[in-house]
Amino acid sequence: MLLVIVSFFKTSTAFVTASTIVGTLIGFITGVYLPIGQLCDGVQFVVKCFPISHISTLLRQVMCEDALITTFDGVPIEIIKENKTMMGFTFSFGSHIITNMESVLIAIITILLYYGLSV
Repeated sequence: MLLVIVSFFKTSTAFVTASTIVGTLIGFITGVYLPIGQLCDGVQFVVKCFPISHISTLLRQVMCEDALITTFDGVPIEIIKENKTMMGFTFSFGSHIITNMESVLIAIITILLYYGLSV
């Protein structure tokens, strides 16, 4: 995605400015700076539609799996599910919970699409 965006800049100053803005935006969209559950419903919907958020969700699951097991040992499953949704470990649209395979497919399709655009 960034390669397509960056290809429009002609000066290093424009590139640096855009990198700062886009990097900050990506931090918010992927839940790095603020838990996704803290955002209003409209912003959460946009976050869930953004492909990089799905990659972040997959990384969170892998990197925090042991910590989640230790932290929530003996806690009711409803509380665990609520916390995972709040912190962006899982996404859902209505009653449909996005599976890991769906997130991987979203990432692959996005990579192929933007690769094609950049070429």
